[in-house]
Amino acid sequence: MQAYLEPLQAAIKIRNRVAHNSQKCREDFKKVAKVLLALQSTAKLTQGYSVGDLLKTKPIAMFSNKIKAKYPTYFEAYCGLFTYLAHYIVAKEQR
Repeated sequence: MQAYLEPLQAAIKIRNRVAHNSQKCREDFKKVAKVLLALQSTAKLTQGYSVGDLLKTKPIAMFSNKIKAKYPTYFEAYCGLFTYLAHYIVAKEQR
């Protein structure tokens, strides 16, 4: 389960950017977007780059090659991850 920690932490920052317009949330989102887009930390995102823009992008980083090959967008990769984790939790609770 440790392998899913980084994508989940990134998901929190993506969610926070949608919910909040604070400077901290904007900066956190920029950092996560650069990691997910495999950009250098000094690179600049295009003006107005949004959560929607990021979620429509093909997965490049942070997910396994299997997940990157299976899902055409970060949105779908995250949906797959959340679905898998939900099933995992339910199965663990039923033991």
